Amino acid sequence: MLNKKELKKIPLCPIPKIGKKELKDTKFVTAVKVVENPKCGQIFVADNYSIDDNKLQVRFFADRKNSIVYKVKSDQWVDKYLTPMFTDKNNSYRSCVSVAVNEDIETAKRFFDNQSEYFYMSKTGWQYYTTHGIIAVIDGAIQRRKAEKRQEANDRAEGLFEERRHWFPKYNDKVKKFCNNVAFKETYIFFSNKGSDHTRECICSRCGKSWITTENVKHKSETVCPMCKSKALWWAVRYEHCIRNITTIVTPYKKANQLILRWAVVTRRFSGQKSLIAFEDDAYTFYLNEKGKQKIVSYFKTSSYYASGEFTKAFINQTCHHDAYVYTGDLKRTFSYKHYNVNFSEVLKTQNSPMNFIGLLDNLKNYPQTEYLCKMGLVSLASYFTQTDFLNDGCRIKRQYLDMYRNMGVTASEHRIINSTDRFVHENDLKEIRRLHKAGMTYECLQQAVQYQRPDILHDYILRQKAVTGAPISHINYWLRDYYNMCDSLDVPIMGQTARPKNLKKAHDIILKRYNEVKNQIDAEKSKAALEIVNQWVKGYEKDGMCIQVPHERADFIREGQALSHCVGNERYYKNHIAGTQMIFFIRKAASPDKPFVTCEIDMRTGVVLQCYGFGDSVPPKEVKRFAKDFARFIQSRISVVRKAG
Repeated sequence: MLNKKELKKIPLCPIPKIGKKELKDTKFVTAVKVVENPKCGQIFVADNYSIDDNKLQVRFFADRKNSIVYKVKSDQWVDKYLTPMFTDKNNSYRSCVSVAVNEDIETAKRFFDNQSEYFYMSKTGWQYYTTHGIIAVIDGAIQRRKAEKRQEANDRAEGLFEERRHWFPKYNDKVKKFCNNVAFKETYIFFSNKGSDHTRECICSRCGKSWITTENVKHKSETVCPMCKSKALWWAVRYEHCIRNITTIVTPYKKANQLILRWAVVTRRFSGQKSLIAFEDDAYTFYLNEKGKQKIVSYFKTSSYYASGEFTKAFINQTCHHDAYVYTGDLKRTFSYKHYNVNFSEVLKTQNSPMNFIGLLDNLKNYPQTEYLCKMGLVSLASYFTQTDFLNDGCRIKRQYLDMYRNMGVTASEHRIINSTDRFVHENDLKEIRRLHKAGMTYECLQQAVQYQRPDILHDYILRQKAVTGAPISHINYWLRDYYNMCDSLDVPIMGQTARPKNLKKAHDIILKRYNEVKNQIDAEKSKAALEIVNQWVKGYEKDGMCIQVPHERADFIREGQALSHCVGNERYYKNHIAGTQMIFFIRKAASPDKPFVTCEIDMRTGVVLQCYGFGDSVPPKEVKRFAKDFARFIQSRISVVRKAG
């Protein structure tokens, strides 16, 4: 153990005698020794001196496990490498080598069991500190010890993760049955070839019941199971190996009165008309009780190109938000009878779509409306509502839509689209919205578009525009949304042909041209008025053969940027200037005030010179920088006078 008070009492190592030849390329010398301390044990001491004045710079102490550095000038203890402390001030890429006698180097090698006299460490992503000699031996030992500590910490974390993941029971037949009946929505009726008696055998993948039929069926055609009344697809037995269904489930459990959740990717195949279900864990979230406080710990499975991936620990109190079906087999034991007045076993009997179960738990805790949504059978929808939906009454649902919401598993984004339109949305309209979203349209664009046209008409229109323009739907999505926004800005009524132009790209470009003309005109009027106000108190400034010119219009910024080959022509500088927050001033030589020389940017709130560059972003001479600072102080004094007068 390194006791700082005891370490300070250890006498200094005497400065070794080293020849001038060895001291030629360095500014430091190091002396070392190994001492016995009654409280700290065996201690390695390294004292680093400056050869210019023989003053002590840094003291280094280490035992068999830990090390620490004492900086003499600042009287600070730090846990750092020595190499960066000896970096050449004139060349940050080069570290000064500290010289030591061979006996001291051998002492360091024996104590640290490090035979290497070369060391490098990363400075940035592409720069490195490098050194050799006694400092390399010491820093090499520090680096090795840090790596060992990291490995020990990783091993402890890995062991803790393995212990926690074994809290979950193995996947049993009940979980497989839940997946087959609830999580997998696809149902298949396998049929064999007709026999000599013109009959074929059929078996349902959901209920498992079989029967004989004489009817002619078509592979992949839709039907209804006569036994369980489930919608299904006819599937020839010879093609059963082609089926591969994938879904995600979450299994909540209790461990020592702590909520634990496991997400798994479930894959279903068929062999002999029987389902083969495989589970692969994908994420974990643990609500742990430590010292009377709750701590959330999560693990995510990271993807890997060459392998199946590894589990990575998330930030503390970060949860998993995977969309998944909730396994209902252990809900009563996990959440008792009711959780925030909601009986999970009852409301989750029918799950039409995956849900954000963590989001549902959080919403039940924070927003009372969630309880009523769950009791209406809209559990999945309630799990996706955000704080904005609850606070702005965005979670209100019209009564005539309740059956559609339950049967079709309406999502929060689809709900916002339905709420945004005055038209009645039928089930077929919702199917069209889903088809459009699947094709590449965003929910934001759909929410805007359905205000002006029915979803089925919109679907036909998008396909027609795809054929006319040859562009992908993602581009059409952007054009349509931008087109509607510009029409709103220009007060163009959106109806009939305006809502559905024959050539969307052409109509978009035409209105864009008009929009830019109006915008530029408005901006020009605003900037002219703003610049008049900004410039009225700057009536010129001249000193040391230099003067100031103030830009008066947008074109002045562009000309200055082109003349000096830098970025002041960017619109950002212009907007900041007319806003009066960060203003641009042109520094000119008094003899030639119209010739671009240096551009200066000043923060008007603090009076700090933010940038001062000449041609090609070159750094101007010192006298120009001094002139810019004097002008900034002058501006601040003028602003103070104006404020006092006001």
